[in-house]
Amino acid sequence: MAVTVTTPVVSTASVQRRTMRTLVVGQVLGSVGVTSGTVVATIAAASLAPSVVLAGFSQTASTLGSAVAAAVLAAVANAHGRRRGLLVGYLTGAAGAALCILAAVVGMFWLFLLGMVLYGSATAANLQSRYAATDLAPSGAKGRYLSVIVAMTTVGGLVGPNTSGAATGFGLPHYAGSFVLALSGFVLAAGVAWLFLRPDPLQLARSAATGVNAAPRRPGLRAGIAGLTDLRARAALTCVASSHAVMTAMMSMTSLHMRQGGAPLAAVGIVYSAHFVGMYAFSPLFGWLSDRLGRPRLVLCGLGLLLASCALAVSADFVLLTVSLLGVGLGWSCVLVTASAMVSDSVELDRRPAVQGLSDVLMGVSAAVAGAVGGAIVAYLGFPTLAVLCGALLVPAAVFVWRQR
Repeated sequence: MAVTVTTPVVSTASVQRRTMRTLVVGQVLGSVGVTSGTVVATIAAASLAPSVVLAGFSQTASTLGSAVAAAVLAAVANAHGRRRGLLVGYLTGAAGAALCILAAVVGMFWLFLLGMVLYGSATAANLQSRYAATDLAPSGAKGRYLSVIVAMTTVGGLVGPNTSGAATGFGLPHYAGSFVLALSGFVLAAGVAWLFLRPDPLQLARSAATGVNAAPRRPGLRAGIAGLTDLRARAALTCVASSHAVMTAMMSMTSLHMRQGGAPLAAVGIVYSAHFVGMYAFSPLFGWLSDRLGRPRLVLCGLGLLLASCALAVSADFVLLTVSLLGVGLGWSCVLVTASAMVSDSVELDRRPAVQGLSDVLMGVSAAVAGAVGGAIVAYLGFPTLAVLCGALLVPAAVFVWRQR
């Protein structure tokens, strides 16, 4: 008598629910780690650097590390799945946090910068999590699932900055405590991904697909540049790069500006919490508004909000600085979400991934330059001058979008 063996059917919906729970927990842990170190990175760098001019390079190092790691983690995920990619990203970030702690103990600025380069890998892992949320999502709900993971970064924005200095009881330098918390968060996030992201959503999605034998070849930057035939796409990329540069410069230098003015670390944490909430908590709202009101109009609103926030930052008042950095986060989120949608609207499907990749490269380069130049401007001309120059940088982008309405 023949025996029939039945292979259990894996429910895509149930795997997606498990995947989302895993990604939510990992994103919370990872974002707490990223923000707890980021909020004190410039201050720690200033205490180690031979000149305050070099303080902004901590943000530059982290941004460049994140940009390089994004390509590496994408390659790992493509070959081995999301689970392996997230594991590599968070563990590399943990190694960076450990180097930052060691640099603070021995007083080595350049070792601190190396640590920040590796630290940026955790940021890349957090960003990759949003794509993992869409691998098994229904085609009409990918944006909703993605926005849940982005919104979870808000938790890190609230918790991370307000834990600064909490680990000072271990006999470490004051700012090193934040990196102890970052190290813990990254290790826990790696553990969650490795233990619970099973089955791997990307690998399951590929196995369920029909007629797809290999992953598509990754487009290069030349293909992205060639795809910028539409002026709306060019305007969108201009807005993404300029808004990200402004956000990075203002975010990285506000903490140093406040500390130089005598503000306690707790006050710095409150300001940064407001900023991170603005960056992430309202992104689903901006996506919905961009569909209802139109992309160019909402991009102009985001640029206007950024410009107004830069004007408020000229003041040394704590309340105005808090409102300013909140507005910078909101304006950045509005521009990023809406301008990214503009790219999808205006670029042909076969060239769209290349242009989107070019957009990410421009974001990384603009942030790296902004972090380095921002430190020099604050050192020689002061923080109010930086705020004015950041506002001026937004004007050409606004004019470009205005003409494409």
